[in-house]
Amino acid sequence: MSRLYYYNATCEMAVANGHHSYQPPVRLQQFENDMATITMFLADKDDTVLCPKHPDEQFLSFWKRLGKQIPQFRTATEITGQCTVLIPEPWGYSRAAIFNLERLGIEKQNFPASLQNWLPEHRSFFSRETSARFETGFQKSEIPSFCTTDSLPIIFTDNNQLEEYTNNTKQQLVIKSLWSSSGRGVVMIRKPEHIKPALIWAKGKIRHEGAVIVEELMGKLADFSFQFRLLPGNEVNYLGVNYFATDGSGKFDKELIGTPAIFSQLINDNHLPADWEEQCVETLIREIKQMNWHHLYEGILGFDAMIIRNKKGEIKVRCCVEINFRHNMGMINMALKEFLHPDARGEWRIEQFETGSWPAFYDTMMQKHPLIIEKGKMRSGFMPLTPALDGMIYGVWGMIE
Repeated sequence: MSRLYYYNATCEMAVANGHHSYQPPVRLQQFENDMATITMFLADKDDTVLCPKHPDEQFLSFWKRLGKQIPQFRTATEITGQCTVLIPEPWGYSRAAIFNLERLGIEKQNFPASLQNWLPEHRSFFSRETSARFETGFQKSEIPSFCTTDSLPIIFTDNNQLEEYTNNTKQQLVIKSLWSSSGRGVVMIRKPEHIKPALIWAKGKIRHEGAVIVEELMGKLADFSFQFRLLPGNEVNYLGVNYFATDGSGKFDKELIGTPAIFSQLINDNHLPADWEEQCVETLIREIKQMNWHHLYEGILGFDAMIIRNKKGEIKVRCCVEINFRHNMGMINMALKEFLHPDARGEWRIEQFETGSWPAFYDTMMQKHPLIIEKGKMRSGFMPLTPALDGMIYGVWGMIE
């Protein structure tokens, strides 16, 4: 059956809120609207992408030239009551997402069986607490030696215990709220003077959300992610590995095109086995199946991961920094491989522009860095991933070297 793609990037905020009528702040509503067509890269020609405005022909022609099958683009008004046979594919699930999709006409039986009824336990399941508990169990199970870490995440529900731990540890720390995404909802304690403001922030999160997650700050060398799909019957499909980068505060920065050189260097220098990815994936699938998450969720599992250097100077793979129980930009990046030349390298990012400047930037870059195609694939040049329509302030664009 055909699918209906719905970009609701604030899904974690909606889960935390818990109400079916949740509405994100106005600026984030604009973000979701401006970004809505990004899901076209996950969609086939018979699928539908829900968006407030149809993309322009210049943008669509760019991708048609590369052989991208273009889905239908329809507004909420155009689709309401006419999508009963479509399978919903929101960016992420929440009580509000299900309500909004049902208002459009999606029938309950078209949702995954585990999400046809929003249950109280769904709220905690979609929090970072699930990731922390998984990583703890993963580290205590039989795993490859290059996947072991020196410390485990700690869940704090008590302000006094959190303050005592934070003041007494000699380690740099990362404190995470239970619900957020793309590295947001995170504060770091790198120096003693960071402790007080971090505690004020963390205590506020405990008051409103019930807990925070505390981890030792690890010596990161590279970011990447493992992408899976959890199917009915507790089956797990591995979809591939994706490479990205975060900024100094842990927030998502950009997606990387091509495999970073550090991965081959680590293999050549015997820091990692040549089959490190296969070993990690095999172990992760085994542990995912033991969780029986399919009773509460079916869909994408994005395991954010890191290459780290531990206190002894050893290179390790931290397989589960965080789990995204939703679509993520890594899925978009993997879908783009179909259109990229094997030797292409580069990056793409989400950027906020001053009002009116995204369309001008788009046109300038298209002229300055025209696309070069070799054997039907993008070899170099400017790559727009969202259209630049009047009124948009968020755009997604990349450069291929």
